[in-house]
Amino acid sequence: MRLVTCRIDGEPRAAALVGEPGSERVVDLHAADAELPADVLGLIRGGPAVLDRAKRAVTGASGAPLSEVTLLAPIPRPPKIICIGVNYADHAAEAGRALPRWPSVFLKAPSCIVGPGDPIVRPPTTEQLDYEVELAVVIGQQAKAVPKERALQYVAGYTIMNDVSARDLQLGKDGGIILGKNFDQF
Repeated sequence: MRLVTCRIDGEPRAAALVGEPGSERVVDLHAADAELPADVLGLIRGGPAVLDRAKRAVTGASGAPLSEVTLLAPIPRPPKIICIGVNYADHAAEAGRALPRWPSVFLKAPSCIVGPGDPIVRPPTTEQLDYEVELAVVIGQQAKAVPKERALQYVAGYTIMNDVSARDLQLGKDGGIILGKNFDQF
């Protein structure tokens, strides 16, 4: 099931995207079953039983055409965003670096998240706004010291992330990755 967050009657709501490309419809899950959480994070935290109930609620529901709703970020304010930087050879070479032996880990603030079609506002403090398209992995339950053989059991889904950076601030001597990657709206 493809989960989305969209604006319905002025409010962000968890919905399911159903149908084939070109004829997709959006089903408000809470409207289809009032016992379901009204947000995607609540659905995910509810675990398999809640997600199964959501799948059943979609069956036979009509929904609105995708073209008539405004999509928001799948999880508008995720509790934690952990990113891996310099994670492929071409990007490392572009930055004049070698691939690191260990992952370069950094956090992004929830205020960085915007939805598809929302503007990315360049702050006046940067001249080098850049972007990277990333695969975002949504972790569905609390995880700590998970063996790699069980890692995929914690994955609730995947989405696309536009990782925008103020490169001059990120790579400057007074900046850093946190400063260069944590503006509101990116």
